[in-house]
Amino acid sequence: MRPSHVLTRVFSLVFLAAAAVFACVGSASAQTTEAASAADLKESFRREGLLPSSIRLWKGNAHYRKEDFGEALKEYQKADLQDPKTRFNAGAALYKLGDFDTASRLFETATDPGQTPRGMAPKAYYNLGNTLFRKQQFKEAAEAYKRCLLLDPSEEDCRHNLVLALRPREQQQKNDPQ
Repeated sequence: MRPSHVLTRVFSLVFLAAAAVFACVGSASAQTTEAASAADLKESFRREGLLPSSIRLWKGNAHYRKEDFGEALKEYQKADLQDPKTRFNAGAALYKLGDFDTASRLFETATDPGQTPRGMAPKAYYNLGNTLFRKQQFKEAAEAYKRCLLLDPSEEDCRHNLVLALRPREQQQKNDPQ
């Protein structure tokens, strides 16, 4: 869930926008240049793949890092929910807000390795397992953890949570997933 690649794009586009503004200021025909610069800026956004939805995702991530999960969710909801990253991040915000039903549905949509960015499916299974564990659906949580480990055997937290999910029911209620 690290938005470092999006952040790099945002900074490069801000630089492009600043360059476009400075170009407009020095121009004799500012209105014509301004319109052309706006079109150029829009095209550079398109070329970089940073559309308004990506900006919403970036803003949502900024709120999430500040632990303002409600505002993060609002930004994610304004973004393209067809994007697996947006659904995954919205699921994470919902999890933090305690809406485990909706969070689990969003994590389920991000578990298909063929439809999601590389490396997202194991994280989605891990988060799905945590969500199901919170809903006390321990058998289903264990299955999600197993699928995570099949895709990424190095997930030690997942291995730990799988052990918790497989424990007898009385012990499960005393433990929370990591």
